[in-house]
Amino acid sequence: MKFTAEQIRQGTVVLGRVVKPRMLEGQIFTPKGLEKDIEAIHDFYGAYGYIGKGDRERIRVDAIKNANTERGTMDLVYQIEEGEPSKIEKIEIRGNTKTKDKVIRRELAVSPGEVFDMVRVKLSKERLEGLQYFTPGKVQTSVEPTDVPSLKNLIVDVEEGPSGNFYFGAGFSSIDQLFGYVGMTQGNFDLFNPPYFTGGGQKLRLQATIGTRQENYELIFVEPWFLNRKLALEVDLFHRDISYYSDLYDQRETGAKLSLTRALFTDAFRVGLSYTIENVGIHFGSGTTTNVVRIEGPGRDRTETVIPLSVSPTLLQEQGDRLVSKVGVSLTYDTRGGGLLPNRGQRTSFGVSAAGGPFGGDTDFYKLELDSKWYFRGFFPGHVLELGASAGVVEAYGDSTRVPLFDRFFLGGANTVRGFKFRHVGPKDEFNEPIGGGTYWFASAEYSIPIIERLRFAAFYDIGMVYQNAYSFDTHGFNTGTYNDDWGVGIRLNIPQLGPLRLDYAFPITHGSDTSGSGRFHLIRMKTNTNLIAKTFLVLVATSVLTTAAPADTRVAIIDLKRVFEKYWKTKQANADLDEQKADITKKKKGMLDDYQKANDDYKKLFESANDQAVSTDERERRKSAAEKKLVEIKEIEQTATLFQRNAEENLSLQVRRRTENILRDIRDLVDAKAKAGGYSLVIDTSAQSPSPVPTPVVLYTNGENDLTEEILSQLNAAAPSALQKSDEDKEKLDDKKYEKKQGRK
Repeated sequence: MKFTAEQIRQGTVVLGRVVKPRMLEGQIFTPKGLEKDIEAIHDFYGAYGYIGKGDRERIRVDAIKNANTERGTMDLVYQIEEGEPSKIEKIEIRGNTKTKDKVIRRELAVSPGEVFDMVRVKLSKERLEGLQYFTPGKVQTSVEPTDVPSLKNLIVDVEEGPSGNFYFGAGFSSIDQLFGYVGMTQGNFDLFNPPYFTGGGQKLRLQATIGTRQENYELIFVEPWFLNRKLALEVDLFHRDISYYSDLYDQRETGAKLSLTRALFTDAFRVGLSYTIENVGIHFGSGTTTNVVRIEGPGRDRTETVIPLSVSPTLLQEQGDRLVSKVGVSLTYDTRGGGLLPNRGQRTSFGVSAAGGPFGGDTDFYKLELDSKWYFRGFFPGHVLELGASAGVVEAYGDSTRVPLFDRFFLGGANTVRGFKFRHVGPKDEFNEPIGGGTYWFASAEYSIPIIERLRFAAFYDIGMVYQNAYSFDTHGFNTGTYNDDWGVGIRLNIPQLGPLRLDYAFPITHGSDTSGSGRFHLIRMKTNTNLIAKTFLVLVATSVLTTAAPADTRVAIIDLKRVFEKYWKTKQANADLDEQKADITKKKKGMLDDYQKANDDYKKLFESANDQAVSTDERERRKSAAEKKLVEIKEIEQTATLFQRNAEENLSLQVRRRTENILRDIRDLVDAKAKAGGYSLVIDTSAQSPSPVPTPVVLYTNGENDLTEEILSQLNAAAPSALQKSDEDKEKLDDKKYEKKQGRK
């Protein structure tokens, strides 16, 4: 055995977690526990490259169960077929007609030349599935044997799926009330790949939101591997017009934010650096600041009536626009687990930002903020306890005498202290209007239990306070207490196609004279989705345009683009060329492997002879020196082979992509010409599986009229070399019969 039973019992650390059998002597036997322990043994061996013989992905582990009825125990005997450890010779990516090879490879946790660690292979598969670029369940990994038993190829097979999304919908909350939105996302965007702009692994989101109390427009671009490093670059352009902060004024924000984020030490710990420049304006409504009315009339003197201000001088001084230029640094530690409803782990973040000073702008301040949320499993299955706390301080410096209203802290409302009005915890002016503060703290606890599927009941407690000045807990002068707190209950709904809905009813416990002790209801933002509704809407619009808005003589043609692409002679020629190149690469690689094997054999002989006591000491030293030189030679061969493999794979991937683009360009040009010549207004691809990165419609029915497939294919292949035409003639006849039969079923 390569490993002792005690070593397997002790386990090994894989990706930060201990992998070992848990159902040991004295533990209760369960079939599920046995299944988990067998998986743990597979992972234990897989972490060291023991993956079985041939194309097997794991060693063979059999569990023999011997029941002892007298003692009421079960003896478990694990029979393990260990085999020999393997290394990865090469990694081959298949099926990625849209996504670039490098986008897939950078998500892999293994590389050629490394131990064939199946645990990391599984992690790689999970990462690729998490990208959501590929069809669910269609990311597969497999092992391919080579001529050398200890070297295996890793095959990663994917099937491209839709990565873009157009959506629209509506929602409502007790804060921003009624709103509607429309937008689009592309999760596999490529800024440098016109005209489709897909395949580069970047992210793009455009959204417009218009409601009764807000108007927002936003464009977000994310490059997760900036400068070919695991460094995320995010560009955010925005314009926001918000009126739900107050009934007295609107707050308008227009600007841009650039940020860089990367993981440190582990994926759970991240550091971020950002720069934001924005114009922020506070604008009061008409009539809120007028306090003098003059009245003149015949036979009477002019009189002046003084109307009290509806806006306090404290708040009025915030009126106008300010340019804010600030830099921020953030540290985040996130270990949450459990999906959309975390039931373990934590998320803790600390942020520091500074505006003005050396960064310019109209205002100078700095801000510190700490936020932490912890999640625990409750007393029974499905129960979740969530504990949260946060605190912060903001202070002006330099030429500024105060922190602007829009960068102060506020508490109260649906997302913080729920028993109070929105922003009404903390300092207020003489008209009871919130003016925010420079110091705050907040804590909450929530326990939720499942009622039925998608419905949960929650009970919660909130406590916190905002104070006027930085680093001060002074409560005098601004109608604040030491703290405000509340308790309440709520329900959590997750409705398919509508999204999450949160309803809370909270009762204030400790409060000021401006807040009654009665309960307060909060409805937290409900959104209608999006995808299904949007797609249905687009189908209806397209149908309406084609049937009513289009002229009566509108002509529509169809084409099976997948068939045309596969049967085009240039595609066949390209495939033949690639096969020839692959064969040449395999030949060269075999030569390198032969050199490696020979050098390895020579090294073994020299190493053994260097220990021969029958020869003189000088001769042993000479042989030892020769063995060391041979070892250097072996390492050089390994490095050369690895570099050759990597360059060859990248070159082949680039050729496949370029040839695919050229072939599609030929087809598109001919289709355009045919459409114009035939007077067709629309040509629809019926394959729904074409190699084009543009999503294709699913055609549920066609009568086969105006099918351009064979006409296009015939014209494209007219220029094919005669030898290629003749060699494929018999196969084409058989394929044509299959295609005609398929079309007949349609």
